[in-house]
Amino acid sequence: MRGCCCGCRIIDYIKMEAKKINFEFLIFGLSVIAFLLFLATSFNSFYWMDDFWKRYELIQKGFFSFQREIYLNWDGRAISPIYSLRNLLLYLFDYPQAWVVTLIGMGFLTGTGYFMLRLISARSWENWSTFQKITLTILFSQVLVMVFRPHLSRSLYWGTGTYYIISLFFTMLAVYTMVSFPKSRWNFLLLGMACTAGPNNGIMILTFLIFANFLGLISMSRKYQFINGAIGIVCLALIVLAPGNFSRGGDSFVWNFPSMIHGIFYILKEYSGMSLWVVIGGVFLGLILDFEKNSKQMKVGVVFLISALSSILPFLPLSSAASKHTAVFFQVFMLVSIVSFVIYFKPFLFNSVYRFAIRLIPFLFLMYFFFQISVQLKTGSKVKEEIDKRFIVLEKNRGSKVALIFSSINIPKENWVSRFWDMNDDPNYSCNQYFQKYFDVGEISVRH
Repeated sequence: MRGCCCGCRIIDYIKMEAKKINFEFLIFGLSVIAFLLFLATSFNSFYWMDDFWKRYELIQKGFFSFQREIYLNWDGRAISPIYSLRNLLLYLFDYPQAWVVTLIGMGFLTGTGYFMLRLISARSWENWSTFQKITLTILFSQVLVMVFRPHLSRSLYWGTGTYYIISLFFTMLAVYTMVSFPKSRWNFLLLGMACTAGPNNGIMILTFLIFANFLGLISMSRKYQFINGAIGIVCLALIVLAPGNFSRGGDSFVWNFPSMIHGIFYILKEYSGMSLWVVIGGVFLGLILDFEKNSKQMKVGVVFLISALSSILPFLPLSSAASKHTAVFFQVFMLVSIVSFVIYFKPFLFNSVYRFAIRLIPFLFLMYFFFQISVQLKTGSKVKEEIDKRFIVLEKNRGSKVALIFSSINIPKENWVSRFWDMNDDPNYSCNQYFQKYFDVGEISVRH
């Protein structure tokens, strides 16, 4: 009888493992299909406004001359190789190839998800199967898509806005290498690249460096702490003290204490209002990551939370400059923080609830993601069709100086891909003038 019972248990165990493998394969297949459909939405993207202004200036003035002019008259981020990459993409690819720039941005977004996962999973990564690694990387990336949804049209599908996605990748890469390879000299280069991407990145990484060393998350010698800190401070100074920042801001900077305190609440309200999926996504990812709790997860959560909050500091004298695009850095660090907290406190949940959740939640999330992507493919293709008709006319009349009148285009609010305002019926509207200059046509007006 014992042998029979033992044999039955073995058979039951094999059946249970087979079901587990089949479920993992199902989730893997669904996540890959959903990811490919997400990539397909890139074909509905198009250049808009700043894309044509930058491309025109890059062609007329040359790549490096334009970079220098931007640094002196517009934005300190122009010295960054990351910022340059965005301009390089606009310089290389004309309007018909706008989808290439979007697809490259999607690659960097996926890379960000990968390094977030590596950072959170630590040594558990080595124990996962290839299916698990690919599936979790894709799920992390898809959660990022949902987190960025309120501003996705301008931070991924907009050529100019891909700067934020690209610089976010290098920020997460720099943090990952500092934690995983604290003695590597590559950290100096990656830290410099990330910090020169913008003031948000620089202050976040320096904050992370200080608190991660203090709490023992990074085993870095005093020498390396000093070198990394010095590189971060110098790069941050080059960005913050750029002449372009002051000529652009003019007299708008406010340095008094009460206004800065008001700025803190204003920015946090703006960032939090578009970050519902940070909480939802953090809980979801924390639940599906199945590995043992350790004390470091709490420390990771605390350090990333403090670093996320520090990202608002550069905007305190000019809180109105904290646009939707800049929220990406705050959102990702908050997401890592929430995932870490959920993993740490997860053992307090009932095991039966957790076993049910870990199977059902990924499937439900993927179904929801499928639905969202289907909406984007449908509405995005309709807008793209109308936009293409307009640009065929613009290209056909290039250099003619002929005045053009276009019909307005209905751009659905629920669409991520093309959530832009249309040209104005005023020929002197700046948006219209970008197109007039690039295509060298006469006045452009829109009939509503």
